[in-house]
Amino acid sequence: MEEELLVSRVKTDTIQLALQAIMSKLEVNMEKTGEESEANFVFAEEDEAPSLSAGQARVKPTSPSDFDGDREKGRAFINTCHIYFSICRDSFKGDQAHIHWALSFFKSDQAFHFATKVMHSEQQSGRWHYKDWPAFEKDFEELFCMKNEQLTALTKLEGTSWYQGKDLVKDYID
Repeated sequence: MEEELLVSRVKTDTIQLALQAIMSKLEVNMEKTGEESEANFVFAEEDEAPSLSAGQARVKPTSPSDFDGDREKGRAFINTCHIYFSICRDSFKGDQAHIHWALSFFKSDQAFHFATKVMHSEQQSGRWHYKDWPAFEKDFEELFCMKNEQLTALTKLEGTSWYQGKDLVKDYID
């Protein structure tokens, strides 16, 4: 267990160092150009969060769980990211911040290898791997979301696991 914890810490430290390097490059690039990319999430005036008066606490949403690349959890992960972005939209400076924040949860299995590939590509080329959040999300959905989600859900609903069979009513309801 201690060995697994040590391996996990090393992976986390590696990702954190890579993210820090990218964030510093982003800050330097933004200072050079004097521009700041805007997030693709545009909200109408009525959707704007009300301003907070002194002493009021902001809502702090739960961060997504670490993502391992499991296709059955892909849609939930991306939905959690969207919710977090909408609640904490002032915390992110553009699409690259969204992408790197999401990648910071890719800590094991296929997702870790994917994040490593993206970070390595950016470090080697000196350019962003994805031009914006929609490009990242499209690639994420292809790699980490179930194909034919509606058909899979329908198949589960029409399967035999929903029938009571010889189980007691109490057990079936549970």
